[in-house]
Amino acid sequence: MVSVFGKYENLGLIGSGSYGKVYRVKKLSNQHEYAMKILKLSNIKNYERRCILNELKILSSHKCPFLIDYKCAFVEGLHLCIV
Repeated sequence: MVSVFGKYENLGLIGSGSYGKVYRVKKLSNQHEYAMKILKLSNIKNYERRCILNELKILSSHKCPFLIDYKCAFVEGLHLCIV
């Protein structure tokens, strides 16, 4: 069974850490592959929420060639998904 996150098909787990997991995904509309970080929102403290928001701000506004490109972020159920 293939799981789907929003408009992305899950192609497999890349890795995991203390805050969440990273999956290889394929966007259903254009078949491009991306990495998607999935963070569980239910157990996150206020400080951790601020850190996640800072990460999103940096990723979405940077112009540095040494950081990965930010495509989008969305909430699916109790999870934050960052592509």
